[in-house]
Amino acid sequence: MNLEQLFEFLSSPLFFALAMLILVYIGLIHPYRKKMKEREKFLKELKVGQLVVTSGGIIGEITKIEEGFVWLQIAPDVEVLVVIDHIIGVCKQN
Repeated sequence: MNLEQLFEFLSSPLFFALAMLILVYIGLIHPYRKKMKEREKFLKELKVGQLVVTSGGIIGEITKIEEGFVWLQIAPDVEVLVVIDHIIGVCKQN
């Protein structure tokens, strides 16, 4: 492949489209997949007794874990059922 053919390929729409697809994958798709894997790992590692925060700002202790749901004790004798996807973090207990 000589220099003229290389320049012709680099200036072609096909090369531009391939380059854009690679950049979109590197910039958007790959980091999103990595973040989703970390999130799934976080949710699978939840345990009974942990103090967690929901996306609505409710802080409670996990008392029971069911398929797709968790029961949180938010006050003595008060438990609420929360969709597990709304757990956003674990609080550090002193």
